[in-house]
Amino acid sequence: MYDPEKEFEKEVDNFDFEGTKVLVLNTNNIFIVKYNIEVIDLESNYLLYAPFAKPKDRENWLIDIQKYSEEFSTDRAVYVMQRLGITDLLLKEVINRNIKFFENEKRVKKLEAFNITSYDTRSLEIAIISVLAELKAADFDELIKILLKEKLEGRENLIKNITKYCNVDSFYVHIKQRFLYKEKAL
Repeated sequence: MYDPEKEFEKEVDNFDFEGTKVLVLNTNNIFIVKYNIEVIDLESNYLLYAPFAKPKDRENWLIDIQKYSEEFSTDRAVYVMQRLGITDLLLKEVINRNIKFFENEKRVKKLEAFNITSYDTRSLEIAIISVLAELKAADFDELIKILLKEKLEGRENLIKNITKYCNVDSFYVHIKQRFLYKEKAL
């Protein structure tokens, strides 16, 4: 898996694929990795993580391995979906809208700690914002209370975090739905 943008560099240690060893490549270990795969350990499955661009075939020590194996690639949204056990492909759009949230491992772990077994658009977005509000569980009503309390106290911490790490427009849609708010046409 080539990752020139180093999107997964922090998460690579957490990769857990059953029956697969994860090895991180660098410019100094490519030959020894090749030797281990082709001579020492012929039985194991490997995922090779390369935090750099794929080299040209002529300069690629691993080209022969790549020819007889599969090249694994993913984007952050797919990785997040796998990690959270999300199978509904429509939620990839929700994750992409909120991708900045998922760039922080602590936030993702807090989201996982909610132990939500089934996500839909609303539950995922409310869970994301609940993490930002430092709630112990995803709770839309508690989010509204926090927002109102902050507004009365002249603070805007939560709304700033929502704007920074999420899609604030989606949150407003949930507020409008919950309180049956309809905008008047001009």
